[in-house]
Amino acid sequence: MGKNTHTLSDGTTIRVQSVKTIIGTEYREVPSRKRKANKMLRMDGRMYAAFGPKETLIPVRHPDYAYASTDADGARKALAFFVECAEGCIKQAAQEGIPVEQCYSL
Repeated sequence: MGKNTHTLSDGTTIRVQSVKTIIGTEYREVPSRKRKANKMLRMDGRMYAAFGPKETLIPVRHPDYAYASTDADGARKALAFFVECAEGCIKQAAQEGIPVEQCYSL
């Protein structure tokens, strides 16, 4: 796997696609299985998560993911953030005995 690719415990492979925008660098989660994907944005070193249909930017507060000094660092942190979120969904689905796809859609 590439440095911006990770295989989750359910077998889904996710990677990060970096896109330069006028306001910063956007990091898009690209999953191998159909499910909602996440986005993050790096502006002036600060990381933001994009939520909802209008992609509202929420500053990331977790110290492991809040700042990235370079675009490459931002891609690594975005991937780690996406992996942690997805693995949380996988764990929750297993605990509740539901298909993981149902958890992803929440």
